[in-house]
Amino acid sequence: MEAFQGKIRLTKGVISYLERGIGYSEIETNNLTYKFKDCFVYPGFVDSHGHIASLGTKLNALQLNDCLSKEDCVQKALKHQELRGNWLLGYGWNNENWFNKSFPDKKELDFYFKDIPVCFYRVDGHSIWVNSKAMEIAGINNRKCDIKGGDIIRYKDGSPTGVLIDNAIEIVTKHIPKLSKEKISKYILNAISELNKNGLTEIHDMDLNPDLINIYKELSEAEKLNIRIFSFVKAQDDEYIKYKIKPYCSDFFSIVGIKLYVDGALGSRGAALLAPYSDEPRNKGLLLLKEKELYEKIDKAIGHDLQVAVHAIGDRANRTVLKTFNKILEKHYEKHNLYFRIEHAQIIHPDDFCYLSDGRIICSVQPIHCISDSEMAIKRLGQRCKYAYLWKSLLNQNINILGGSDFPIESHNPILGIDAFVNRIENNTIKQWFSEETINISQALNAYISNPRGLGYSNIKRGKLKEGNYGDFIVLNKELKSKTEIKKIKVIATFVNGKNVFIDKSFISY
Repeated sequence: MEAFQGKIRLTKGVISYLERGIGYSEIETNNLTYKFKDCFVYPGFVDSHGHIASLGTKLNALQLNDCLSKEDCVQKALKHQELRGNWLLGYGWNNENWFNKSFPDKKELDFYFKDIPVCFYRVDGHSIWVNSKAMEIAGINNRKCDIKGGDIIRYKDGSPTGVLIDNAIEIVTKHIPKLSKEKISKYILNAISELNKNGLTEIHDMDLNPDLINIYKELSEAEKLNIRIFSFVKAQDDEYIKYKIKPYCSDFFSIVGIKLYVDGALGSRGAALLAPYSDEPRNKGLLLLKEKELYEKIDKAIGHDLQVAVHAIGDRANRTVLKTFNKILEKHYEKHNLYFRIEHAQIIHPDDFCYLSDGRIICSVQPIHCISDSEMAIKRLGQRCKYAYLWKSLLNQNINILGGSDFPIESHNPILGIDAFVNRIENNTIKQWFSEETINISQALNAYISNPRGLGYSNIKRGKLKEGNYGDFIVLNKELKSKTEIKKIKVIATFVNGKNVFIDKSFISY
């Protein structure tokens, strides 16, 4: 994808004039002219898998990502003043980054927090760590019960440790007080501002809670959204049917599909594998939906004119999804505007590439997961890592891939995602991890710019700098052409619909 230098003039949000130049970028819009020396213009980035409201919540909450032990988490929590109702919430703990990598338990939380409920979300969002007070409120006790697609970790005596996985999480979280409409609106706008700073002009907002739809619509109608949002609504328990959700389209907020889960996360050993975990030989993970259930849910969504995105991480989960997609395509082969998305597609067995031949099956991947997961993935998968986080192999089979981050689980900075695609260097090392799966800069940019806009619900005119196209673009301090320089790239300005929504004033002369 070619970078642009020169003059761009916009009229009513549309590019009306382009003139190439050298050594400068000049943007004329809304009676203002912005001049940038030695900078380059690209179409705006798209994050094809994020969670806007969750990012806004996390930006204003107790963050545990940098903690190196469960004790660190507790000490940081003791300094945190803000509660939701009487609940203490925290986000981002990752036992794989701790000196002792085993799961935490309720004991540390109980010692310091006897009288208030505590709920800390693991970095992947697929497990929580809670204290006894939270479990008391939720009615969790020593009596063991089977939870479809979930688990309450227990000590040998049957008492709960305080860690809940996947579908068990809701037993606790449904008791947490909801945020006010005003606070949710504030958090959404804060998140969008943060996304704009990183050059994002479009988001595929995954697993949207139906309760938030009217808030998004109101913000859109009030022209407060500075990013284009394509939402996939929460549907694991048919929420979209209960709320009578239908496709909805506007310039800045659209409902295009539903989001389903077929398994959990690799870090919490909830990803569904064909063979047991290398570091837990009796565990194959959790299959949250079987083929028949998945088929029925997808078919029902198509009947409501909604697209379908399905979370699948483990090779068993991906096989389940791919086989189901192929059966659905046999029934709906004439519907060429349907796209079937696998969200994450982290581990795909080589035998299952035959199920990816239809161009309407899309792999939505998060390259930054690869470089942060690598050490943990080797423990969980062993030799199976050779068919994990596949990018080059997918492109070699002409399979369309979309780039995203799964923010706020990972950084929402697409530059880091592009660097992971191209260099695949493990965090805190200089070592490439399965370098044969790296892709080039042009392919990485396609995953973040043109591929997501080529889907029927977006608009390819936002993915090219051309007269008559929409004014959704970014200004970077350097050209994206050297694989060793990617992390030095900075977003200088972001324009959405011709409006400047972010600018680093140290680079500009009016």
